[in-house]
Amino acid sequence: MIYVALCVGLAIWFAYDGYFNKKFQEKNRSDNGQPNATLVINRKAPPFLLGAAALFGVYLFIIKGKKLVAGDRELVINSQKRIPYDSIETGGQDQLSGIKANHNLPGR
Repeated sequence: MIYVALCVGLAIWFAYDGYFNKKFQEKNRSDNGQPNATLVINRKAPPFLLGAAALFGVYLFIIKGKKLVAGDRELVINSQKRIPYDSIETGGQDQLSGIKANHNLPGR
């Protein structure tokens, strides 16, 4: 949520400086009236920042409620499924790809 608020806040700040703050606009123009890089960025960045905020918001909505906790004796998935470490078999210390579990996960 912090990233969403940060992106929205920066978008508002940049849009204000780029379009409404006359003192900022005068300071960031050349003698012939052309905007410098700072003013251009303040005018072009707000839509991208709002898009990033939307993407962060969608991502947070998708992962909401998904949680994996590694406890002392078991893995806990979404506070519902518990997998004791004793039920997990390995093919050896050097063979991480050979891990097998003796349980049924939802969707399998």
